[in-house]
Amino acid sequence: MVRNNSIDICRLFFAYGVVAIHNTLFVELGENWGYVGTYLFTRFSVPFFFIVSGYFFFKKCNKFNIKNN
Repeated sequence: MVRNNSIDICRLFFAYGVVAIHNTLFVELGENWGYVGTYLFTRFSVPFFFIVSGYFFFKKCNKFNIKNN
């Protein structure tokens, strides 16, 4: 399987978002920025990893799938 650099860059970006969810990183910037940073910016991180993991899991499953004729 060929490595996709775009997905790797997104993984790095969203891994930072997962850390920020469990941290008070954005709260120190102020009330409004804390809300935007924690609840809007970083909430795409977990679904991203879920979707990407499922994509690669099923892609690998299809590789070993034997079709019946």
